[in-house]
Amino acid sequence: MSATDQQALASYMHQEFSKVLGRRLQLVAQPGPGTLRAKLTLTGAEASTPVLSTVSHVLPVGLVVNAGAQATGGRGTFSGWVSYAVEIEDAQTGTLLYAHVASRSANALDITANFGGLDAAKAGVRSAADQLDKELAREAR
Repeated sequence: MSATDQQALASYMHQEFSKVLGRRLQLVAQPGPGTLRAKLTLTGAEASTPVLSTVSHVLPVGLVVNAGAQATGGRGTFSGWVSYAVEIEDAQTGTLLYAHVASRSANALDITANFGGLDAAKAGVRSAADQLDKELAREAR
């Protein structure tokens, strides 16, 4: 993946996680009492293979392979992915409150996430942000 694509994906990650965190928390620019600091790290990424990723989702044999990947939690053939780390800490004390490292991609059967080179990786970012939202909701109970 080119440095330009990496930067585009990192910017997209910041945008999506900010949107999700903004649903539950007030986002501020400076640390203060009662604030948290979220650190996002894009640890790896791969773009989808043009044409092959789309074709592999349309042909019958590709559909079977991708259905198997979906059933086992795997990635679609020739689909891009993103790996990332999230750390949330108390902004004043630096105490780590939450940490998560994972890899995500688009749903293995989602053909629409394979048209553009970064589409599957972006779908992975959205999935990661949604997962964080669910975990924050669970912790808030």
